[in-house]
Amino acid sequence: MPFCVNCGIELGEKTKFCPNCGKQAVGSSVNETQTQNFSTKNSYESMSNTENRETNSRSDISEKDWLTTLLLAIFLGCLGIHRFYVGKIGTGILMLLFGWATLGIWLLIDLIIIVTGNFRDKEDKLIKF
Repeated sequence: MPFCVNCGIELGEKTKFCPNCGKQAVGSSVNETQTQNFSTKNSYESMSNTENRETNSRSDISEKDWLTTLLLAIFLGCLGIHRFYVGKIGTGILMLLFGWATLGIWLLIDLIIIVTGNFRDKEDKLIKF
C-alpha cells in the first residue's frame, strides 16, 4: 500500500501524490532504510515542534515580576506606579493625573486583572505568577 513520504498517511493503490501535502507517494516496496529514515525524520520534526511550542509559550510571558506589580498596585496604585513599572508610561501618566477622578474603579479593575494573571506589559506580554 503506498504512503506519503512527508506525512506518513496511507494512500490509495493508484495515488501518486499525497492529497494533504502534495509529496510523491512511495509504494509498498519501500526498503527498511527508507522507513527508518522516515520515522527518524518524523521523530525529529515532532521533537522540534514541541520545542518551538514551548519557546513560543515562554515568549508570551513578561520578564516583569507579578508580585512586584501586585504590591505596587496595592500600595501605590492610586498614582499608577504599577503601570510605570510594566512600561505603560502613557496610561501611568493618565492614572497619575486622573486616577482619583475614577474613585478607585480604575485601580480596582487593574487589581482584578493583575490577580487573575491577565495583566500585560508594554510589549503585550502576560505578567504571570
